[in-house]
Amino acid sequence: MLVVVCLAAALAALFLVFEGRGSKPKPNQETKVEVKDVYTDADFAAYEVLPGVCNMKELMSGLIGFGETGSGKSTGAFRTALYRSWKHPSKPATLVLVAKPEVYEETLELATLAGRGDQVVDLAKERIDILDTALKLRGSVLDASSILKHVIEADAKRSSKGDDGSNRFFYDAADRVCHAATAILYHATGSASISGIYEMVTDQKAAEEHIKLGLSKKVDDDDWNAAVTLFRGEWKSMGDRQKSAVLGVAINSIGKFLRSGFSTTFSSGVTTWTPWDADAKGLISVANWPLMDGEGGRLGQIALKILVQKYALMRRKADHPRPFVIAADELQLFALPENDAYVQAVCRDRRLISLCMTQNIPLLRAAVGGEDARDEVDALIANHGVKVIACNSDPETNRWASGLCGSHWVDVQGGGVTPGGYSPERDMRGQDQGAGAHLHWNANYRPCLDPEAFTQLHRGGDGWVQTVVYQTGRVYPSTGRPWTYAWFNQNEGA
Repeated sequence: MLVVVCLAAALAALFLVFEGRGSKPKPNQETKVEVKDVYTDADFAAYEVLPGVCNMKELMSGLIGFGETGSGKSTGAFRTALYRSWKHPSKPATLVLVAKPEVYEETLELATLAGRGDQVVDLAKERIDILDTALKLRGSVLDASSILKHVIEADAKRSSKGDDGSNRFFYDAADRVCHAATAILYHATGSASISGIYEMVTDQKAAEEHIKLGLSKKVDDDDWNAAVTLFRGEWKSMGDRQKSAVLGVAINSIGKFLRSGFSTTFSSGVTTWTPWDADAKGLISVANWPLMDGEGGRLGQIALKILVQKYALMRRKADHPRPFVIAADELQLFALPENDAYVQAVCRDRRLISLCMTQNIPLLRAAVGGEDARDEVDALIANHGVKVIACNSDPETNRWASGLCGSHWVDVQGGGVTPGGYSPERDMRGQDQGAGAHLHWNANYRPCLDPEAFTQLHRGGDGWVQTVVYQTGRVYPSTGRPWTYAWFNQNEGA
């Protein structure tokens, strides 16, 4: 009997090794890539970013990861994807969004290990006039005003759908006023800034002066005409209480860009960093305004993300642009689910890569509008082609991950023993004594991975992190399905 038990244990251990759960892999080997002026999709497909799991072309469909605090999601898959992307000779440009104070130093260290330390830029030391830079993308007022719209939505933590519609009027009105102010400033002066928008919406006299300046230049543009009509008509005649509510929405958000030194960074009329310069030079740009620096830094990072998204999507595929990565650990702080989901739907051809991590789905949903944002959050997650799940205790996230991995038929066996003893009465009647054993079996359609399996993944701390990786359209040999177990080295590159 002991021999049988030992043999069964040995076979089980061997099964786990082949399945990828029972042993930690050897450190990853570097992939050799030829240095070229132009890289095709085939070149990126030949380069593994997450070895054995995901190549760089596949990464362009986006990667989103989930794992509770301490699971190793950030130092595992996130770190590996960044490091190996930066090692690619195309030198992808990167915008790193920052939640924690130590992110800049960690990014600089990792980039140095990848041989790109000299390309790291601390954006907190740069000047980026957000609206003026957006206007230079293609001279469209909408490119600039839509950034303000998204910032207002992010600051209010509201879904674009709103709730019962009672407050939506004020958000929409604030959006229209900011768009009109941007149009008047741009057509009258050739530029626009957040401080200029603030002055326009709070001072009717300043707005009228800019309108007169534009009229003297004989501006003839649909945006201009609509903006003048709004400021001289609807905005001027709006009731005090209504105007006060609209102003409250607008200036509460854009005013945060004018505090704690953020005015110098985001609204000075001077720009020393642009997404097209970062792209041309392959810069690793760190938006170094951690949460402790205030809401202006978080909203500024959201504005920069939108700016990079707009720029990257305007690039032509025929020009074979280098990849541009937006890396967001703590995604819930920077997510705009509706906007980001639409961007994810079209970003792959433009080589815009979304690389993001968060703790769980309820947290992501709560941070961007609660139940009203459920569909947008689901769409954002679904539009990332690669999902990485580290150790997690959240039931909803684990049920989602279990469902994602699919189900299979399992033979379930059962049986039992009916107790009983000798009965003279039953014997005299010729009846069965009733004692004995029985066996039955049937086939059940069960999850390939039960939700609790994700609570048992190996956490980081000893140098290795265990995850489940899912990728639509790929079949992994270890499981015969679009998911597999994957281990990541927390010291990748060191």
